[in-house]
Amino acid sequence: MKGKEAKALMQVAKRTTINHIVRNRIKSLNDERRHYSGLFDRFINKAVAITHVKTHGEYEKLTNKVSNDRIIDIKVNPWNTCVLRKGTFVHAKCSEDGTPQRHKAEPSLCLGCINGDIEEGNFNGIVVYIKPDVEACRNPNLPLFIKMAHLVTVRLALKRIKELSKNHDVSPYQKYIDFLNETIEMVVSSEEAPK
Repeated sequence: MKGKEAKALMQVAKRTTINHIVRNRIKSLNDERRHYSGLFDRFINKAVAITHVKTHGEYEKLTNKVSNDRIIDIKVNPWNTCVLRKGTFVHAKCSEDGTPQRHKAEPSLCLGCINGDIEEGNFNGIVVYIKPDVEACRNPNLPLFIKMAHLVTVRLALKRIKELSKNHDVSPYQKYIDFLNETIEMVVSSEEAPK
């Protein structure tokens, strides 16, 4: 009996969190300083634009529709939150045979995934979890073919951090953006160097 109660309680907590995420995202669309990134944020932007919501009631209706009809589940990772939506299973970066394998979550998959939602709180998680990729790219002793797989993750991280940064006059992320740009340049210049 206790297992069923705990499962039901967990479902209520997840649904409440999903509603909160969607409501905050939709509410923040008119804010000058938005601190969100990822393809889920793009989905929310498109949903609002397509439905032409203008009134508070229309925003509430859209929030409920997205929360209840489109979002199936969430999974929190240090670098992002996976907001699994109907119709995205095949396109999820962790998908195998059309089924998301969210237990295999890692920045190399999640940072470019259609279900990825990134907030400013995920910045530190990105920095920590892509550290091996950055170190591989900066290691002069590693062959280029090994660096290339790591470079993909570094570029995805840079893209998402730039999106987080775009609504800041003075970005708190700029030093790290510069560091990632330098890291990418190190790999690119070693690729172009004569053999």
